[in-house]
Amino acid sequence: MRLFNLILLISGTFFSHSAFSNALDAEALKRMRNNADLPFEAHIVSDNPESFGNALALNVQYEPVKALRPIIEETIGRDLKFLTAWNPEGEAHVTVITPPEYVFTLRHHISMERIHEIAREYEIQKSDIQVLGIGSAKRDIDGSEEETFFVIVDSKNLREIRYKIYEEYVVNGGAPESFDPTWFFPHITIGYTKTDLHENSGVLKNIKHSYDQRFGSLDIEAVNQD
Repeated sequence: MRLFNLILLISGTFFSHSAFSNALDAEALKRMRNNADLPFEAHIVSDNPESFGNALALNVQYEPVKALRPIIEETIGRDLKFLTAWNPEGEAHVTVITPPEYVFTLRHHISMERIHEIAREYEIQKSDIQVLGIGSAKRDIDGSEEETFFVIVDSKNLREIRYKIYEEYVVNGGAPESFDPTWFFPHITIGYTKTDLHENSGVLKNIKHSYDQRFGSLDIEAVNQD
């Protein structure tokens, strides 16, 4: 009986990893890296620079990101909520300038309109995207352990856009030490059990701090092949 239970345990673990790696092939996941055909969506609240509706983001293919959600739900045994603020049907993006960065620092020396102009000049929708893995973070909320899940990515072009914004911010009188363009954790939110978790919750969404071993069987090399 013990041997039978052990076989079931091993088989279950193998199935879990195989299901994740096989449910979505590399070609499907590659689509989240190719966003040049998507429109660049501006997130500007012109009449209120203090609004947290002000942000800069790369618009990302939604379907391959959406397809990750049920696989994660099966793995953790819970349903996931997802982002709907910019589209009630759900959406995917990489935030390049966060609302807090703009509201608390950048807006005093560079407008959100100019930030979006820079993004267009650098052809943000053609940005290179490298998929690094699936990340997650856990926090206790109201006595319950809650999780958020995301695709960890990186992009040379998005980093260059941030640096160009930083340059203009400084030229316009901004304090260099008040905004660090390299403090950047690009990711694509997949979903969350209760609420999305951010840096103000102590969450850094990169490989070092957030890589989730449960989904390590994802063939990252194949996904990033051009």
